[in-house]
Amino acid sequence: MYAALENEMGELFEVHQPGGMIGGGFFLKDKKRITYLKGASTEEAKKAGAMFGLMDFAIQRYQEDHDTFDFGGSDIESVATFYKKFGATDRIYYNYSIDNLPAWFKTIKRIRK
Repeated sequence: MYAALENEMGELFEVHQPGGMIGGGFFLKDKKRITYLKGASTEEAKKAGAMFGLMDFAIQRYQEDHDTFDFGGSDIESVATFYKKFGATDRIYYNYSIDNLPAWFKTIKRIRK
């Protein structure tokens, strides 16, 4: 996150009320894509809808210059439901792995397991 901030590729938004910060979210910025990376809030903030307000603020802020707002997804049903309230849709992400190790090394790896 520090590197993203230093290179102007990330932004941190905070939610405050009298007495201090109650929540926040970190967003990565690409040419046409915004990715919600991480957020946190107090129980008080959750009850008050602070994260909803934070997400709404971020979407409004980025909508003119960016085509995609990526919530990053979640397997946690309540979190996925929260994202869907903003119009989010499920997407499948593929993970590819290329193993160019020599055959003798692959054999050793299998034996060690």
